[in-house]
Amino acid sequence: MQSYVRDPAKQEILHDVYQMREKLAKLPPDDEEADLAFKTYANLPRMGSE
Repeated sequence: MQSYVRDPAKQEILHDVYQMREKLAKLPPDDEEADLAFKTYANLPRMGSE
């Protein structure tokens, strides 16, 4: 899979947040921490591709 984020350090951060998101996905759907992780994971690639 090709990444839109070229910086290896930023790719590592995305990977770490993805792993955190996967673990938090096991929480109830209305969990605030899980929502924040999902939002952060969705927004990070936009910042890295600029």
